[in-house]
Amino acid sequence: MCNVSFEVTDRVKSLRIRKKKTQAQFAEIIHRSEDFVSNCERYKSQYTIQDIMYICEYFKISADVLIWGEVKGYEVERIKTTEQEMYDELNSSEQEFVLIIMRSLKEVFRKKCS
Repeated sequence: MCNVSFEVTDRVKSLRIRKKKTQAQFAEIIHRSEDFVSNCERYKSQYTIQDIMYICEYFKISADVLIWGEVKGYEVERIKTTEQEMYDELNSSEQEFVLIIMRSLKEVFRKKCS
């Protein structure tokens, strides 16, 4: 599957964790079942537009930010994830190595999706 749904799912999960909400608590907030949230986080289901509306309302963010991670030309605060925290703990040469790998993977992904 080649679309933004994985990124949206990752952003939602990251926000949920930042707010210290369990899957069950979060499911109640967006009027869904815990199984549904679990399936979304394992990429077996996708959030609907209605879900996105509830999520944006709860986290007080726009759908643009949730879906794209930025708003047309304006950088927005990136959602801090466990991965980001791990990256921040690396020294500069380790960070550069991680960036090289990520750039390579991004190119592979783009070629595969086009």
